[in-house]
Amino acid sequence: MSDKEIMKEMRRRQLMEGINRSSEAMVSMQEQTRRAEATAAMEEQALHASQGLASQQLQFVQGMATEADLRENAGAATLKESAGERKKRREREQTRQKALRQGRRVRDLEGGLLPQRVDVFDSQQLTGEQARQEKLLLKEKLKEILLEREAKLKEAESNGPLDEAARRKLDWETQAEQAKAAGEYARILTPGSKERREAMDVKERMELKADNLKRLYKLTQIANPAEREREAETLKRHNRYDKLKSIFRKDNPLSHEDAVWRHPENGHVLVNVGRAYFGGTKPMYIFEDRNEPIDVPGGQTRYKQYLFKEATNCVGHYKPEGALVTEAAANLQKIICGDYAISAFAAVADGKVLGSFQEKLDVRSREEGAVDLFSWQADPTASSAPDGDVKREILREHTLDWLLCNFDTKGENFLNRTDGHLSSFDK
Repeated sequence: MSDKEIMKEMRRRQLMEGINRSSEAMVSMQEQTRRAEATAAMEEQALHASQGLASQQLQFVQGMATEADLRENAGAATLKESAGERKKRREREQTRQKALRQGRRVRDLEGGLLPQRVDVFDSQQLTGEQARQEKLLLKEKLKEILLEREAKLKEAESNGPLDEAARRKLDWETQAEQAKAAGEYARILTPGSKERREAMDVKERMELKADNLKRLYKLTQIANPAEREREAETLKRHNRYDKLKSIFRKDNPLSHEDAVWRHPENGHVLVNVGRAYFGGTKPMYIFEDRNEPIDVPGGQTRYKQYLFKEATNCVGHYKPEGALVTEAAANLQKIICGDYAISAFAAVADGKVLGSFQEKLDVRSREEGAVDLFSWQADPTASSAPDGDVKREILREHTLDWLLCNFDTKGENFLNRTDGHLSSFDK
């Protein structure tokens, strides 16, 4: 498959995903609106019923009870909603209705753009007017997301003030939704265009913010105070690195969604499909090999992936040595570890090292029998210590580290492969 065919297939898949999401969202919004209207009607009915019951009880007490009995049973009238509670309930209802109306507007706009998107799918081009309409849709989507956040916040606060964890979770989910909407807009634009490149950059900045909010939320989920403090310090350090990278980091031609690179061994075209958000301090991206589809249960198709790491240090200064050593280490790992080596190679263009590619492996989770080497490292006497075979594989990787003077074969730098063996990375 040629580079042009690869990009055309990518464009086709993105457009079809956008059309399918629009159709599904319209059905979802109709169902959400129906449920909200039904809930509002039930709440109103319950309010009238409680007010009627309170009135009947009060009339009965006034007609038959003594003054002392009246005081004793005055609590029956509290079934009636107070003025403050009624005001807050109406504010919640109004905010929810605003969000629903905005959602209906967005779904209507999406429905109106479906024929246009089919034309774009056929022509692989987007006119200026079509791009303007897509940008308007993005603006309305972002407005819907913020209104939805406001509605969720008011509904949650009806039971009392939100705790730190709940608020951080809502902030993260809202930002993630905004980044998703920005990505959908960027991917509908014409591949290779300046507008698409700029939109992808905006999308990535929103994703970075969402990732930071997610980490802040995860801090609240760590029960151990010492571990929580350690993770908080790590997050602060990474944030400082990010600020420095914004000053020193230079543009990298491979660090943009849609960028392509050809595999040096099999000649396959690898396509950048977005930033990777896990561990480390260097910018990383996921590349897909569209010539190597992988069938998964359910009839879906995914592709073999590679992790691209920029040739920089933690603050963004150019550092080609890391990528070159990664490639050399991978070649040595093939000799020592055989089938358990992880393929990696440096990306060099016009004599300049851009970064390194590393093959992405499927791994097992703890629930699937993976060995928790990180916990074992923290407590070697733990009952969950690995067996002799696993320890021999660890020693095999330690031998590689000794040859490389790396000394970084710690628990978190191992992958539990789906075949039951270990592979070590970050060389």
